[in-house]
Parts: sequence; structure tokens; C-alpha cells
Amino acid sequence: MLELGCGSGQVTEQLTAAGAMVTAVDALPEMLARARARAPEADFVEADITSLELEGSFDRVVLSFVLHNFDAGGRHTVLAQSTERLAPGGAIGILDWATPRSGLRSRAWSRLLHRLEPSPAVSEILAGCLTRDIQGAGLRVTCQLPAAGGRAQILVATTST
Repeated sequence: MLELGCGSGQVTEQLTAAGAMVTAVDALPEMLARARARAPEADFVEADITSLELEGSFDRVVLSFVLHNFDAGGRHTVLAQSTERLAPGGAIGILDWATPRSGLRSRAWSRLLHRLEPSPAVSEILAGCLTRDIQGAGLRVTCQLPAAGGRAQILVATTST
């Protein structure tokens, strides 16, 4: 399994605890140090996920709270990098922000999230751009589920062929 943008390793830890063999990638050395402490069983690579040079292919690629850090072009690049590393029949799992359906909860969550996440792309993510981005990268959404009371979403994508 390939995890792009592993950050502090919270998801890496969960994946390895479930028995997955994980290669985790992040550009920030301080995040990789924290991730290594949480999931010493994983393999770690310090690299920019938009220009990743990594050998081999993976049955699964995980992008957990990563795509909201990129504009549309960056999201396309990360999804293309993910697809290039995907083994035939593999899948890409995406976890990222979403908006609850309730009007009042939706507005309150959006205001809070914009304070917590400085990326201007958060608005695009909350507006539902991920499905379009995934399709634009030549992938097909095979599953989309709300998580965390609608404040996050899980998407699974596969190659269109």
C-alpha cells in the first residue's frame, strides 16, 4: 500500500496495525520523524508527492486529508501520480473534507474549517470538486461515503478501463 502525504503517521499507524505493508511518503522531514515513531513497521520516503520517483506498483494508494492542500492543477498531478503507481485492478482511497447536509451545521463547519485549514482549495473541496477531479484524471469513483457526521468524505477510485 502506498500512502501519499502521510503527515504525522496517524493513518499509517492504523494501516500497519491492520497488517498492511505500507510505503508512506511525505515531503516534510519533521512529519516523517513523527510518522516513523508511530509506525516503525512502515517504509518511509521523503519526497514531493507531485514529482514522485518511486519504483514498483501498489494494489492500494491512500490520500488522507491531502488533496485539499492543492489547487485544481496540483490535485490533478497528485491523482496522476497515484494512478501511475497503481497496480492493475488496484484502487485509490481518498479521505478529505466535506460539508454536512444540514444548513446550519454546514455553515458553521465551513467557517470553522476555513479557520483551521489555510488552503484556499478548501472551498473547492467543500463545493464537491473531488468527483470531478477524479474523473478528470481518468479515474472512476466506485464508492463515495460520508464520514465524521458529514464533515469528511471517503471516495474510492479505480482506473476507467
